[in-house]
Amino acid sequence: MNDWDIVGHEWAVELLSRDLAGGRLRHAYLFAGPPGIGKRTLALKFAQVINCLSPSPLPPVPAGEAAGVRACGECRPCTLIAKGSHPDVPIVHSGVPSSTTSSRRPSTATRNSPGEGRSIKIDQVRDLERQVSLAPYEATYRVPILLRFHEATTGAQNALLKTLEEPPPQVVILLTADSPDLLLPTIVSRCDVLNLRPTSIAKAKEALAQRRGVAGERAELLAHLSGGRLGWAVRMSEDEERLAQRNERLDKLLGLIAAPRRARMAYAEALAKRPREEVYELLDLWLTWWRDVLLASSHAGAPFANADRIEIIRGLADRIDPERARAAIEAIRKTGEAIDRNANLRLALEVLALDLPALK
Repeated sequence: MNDWDIVGHEWAVELLSRDLAGGRLRHAYLFAGPPGIGKRTLALKFAQVINCLSPSPLPPVPAGEAAGVRACGECRPCTLIAKGSHPDVPIVHSGVPSSTTSSRRPSTATRNSPGEGRSIKIDQVRDLERQVSLAPYEATYRVPILLRFHEATTGAQNALLKTLEEPPPQVVILLTADSPDLLLPTIVSRCDVLNLRPTSIAKAKEALAQRRGVAGERAELLAHLSGGRLGWAVRMSEDEERLAQRNERLDKLLGLIAAPRRARMAYAEALAKRPREEVYELLDLWLTWWRDVLLASSHAGAPFANADRIEIIRGLADRIDPERARAAIEAIRKTGEAIDRNANLRLALEVLALDLPALK
């Protein structure tokens, strides 16, 4: 079912649309899943459906069930929500005040500095609470969307609890997070949680080709690289520079594997001066690479994420056993966790650079 133009999360579309059609709207929903999986897209679509002036029914359902609905996509609320400029659908994320409605993705700058610099602040949540305490300005419901709420400070999360416990009428709060485990349990327990999963590689490839006009081989490559995270694949398909950057980063990683200790330390020092968002992206890429090496060295049948470099991966797997590949994956994960805790960036990257497998 693609009636919301959502690929891979048809079950979520059905559940949400029937909640609305059946008069069972919850006061808060949490969309959880890895970056690029489509949480933000689903939240915006749901906000449109809730406030659409001309909704239409989804295909027939079994007797006794309320038919779901879809947004027209053309009325004033649908148009404004799609643009991120609807007064009753404020979008809150790191570094952007809640009073500023915006459809823009969080900028790289919001993750450049540790701690508070990449967090949703308590003042943003309090500002939002003042907004939702008022009747909707022009829509049926106020639908605030809090993106990447796992980046909210503990104070900000606690501040939202009062609204979740005593929700104002005509308000539906939508949260997104990479995982429910990254939020306070009291937040999660007061939301309807929808855990989104990657779609199949085949479905991602089909969507890229048919909906985005991406050529066959390129669609297949991006589908594999995304691991079924269609939002990530779409963004990559629209930015040739990012794909070229990915290739450069993999080339650098290959050089690092064969590099001496001094060169590794120099690379870590240089990387520590880059924006943190770039560091996170690099770590994500390295994880996919060492996972592929592990699959190859273990002779597993799962598809490779870096499908365009299969021969290089197999060559590495002949020289790096599964235990060393697993150790690399664990080292990268621990580095990401350390950075999340605002550890010294240079030190964390230096430790990682020395922990990565080396070829003699």
